[in-house]
Amino acid sequence: MIPFNYLGWAFKLFGKGIYPDWVFEALYRLVKNLNEDDIFLDIGAGTGVLTEYVYTKNYKPTYIAVDPAYGMIKHVKNPVIKIVAKAENLPFASDIFSVITLGETLHHIQDLNKGFKEIYRVLKKGGYLFIFDFDPTEKKGKLIYNFEKLFGEPVNFFRPEELAQFLNQFNFKSEYVKYGYRYILIARKLS
Repeated sequence: MIPFNYLGWAFKLFGKGIYPDWVFEALYRLVKNLNEDDIFLDIGAGTGVLTEYVYTKNYKPTYIAVDPAYGMIKHVKNPVIKIVAKAENLPFASDIFSVITLGETLHHIQDLNKGFKEIYRVLKKGGYLFIFDFDPTEKKGKLIYNFEKLFGEPVNFFRPEELAQFLNQFNFKSEYVKYGYRYILIARKLS
């Protein structure tokens, strides 16, 4: 396993450079109209790059960052609420989040079925799931897949169309945009 608990300082220093501008722009479109009653959840938040970005654009909602590695999440800036937890066991009531993000997190989830059942449970009807990840069929995506596999990560990589199909079983309607070896998938909870 990659020792994320000891790499928080490096991800805080270089993390923002991992995300291209088009990821921030797409996420901003989802959060710009959230208000005081909305709650935003970043699963696998790491050092909080996505959460901190959207907070600077819209401070009204409550922001929560979840990561299983305390060594990562301790670097998330306030006023974001920081919780050590995994996607498979979210410590929240049902139907409370308006937007949930998985930024380069999907391929680290150990039990995808359990993780997505939990995500579905805590997301409000009509809420959005925002996923940014790598396509393992593209050259750079294959390199990342092989690197993470070498380090014992779960390597749950999907092509975007496969992920959209997978999410259908959880009653999500999905759209995706692919840029080279990376993609954004936005899924809406239907019921």
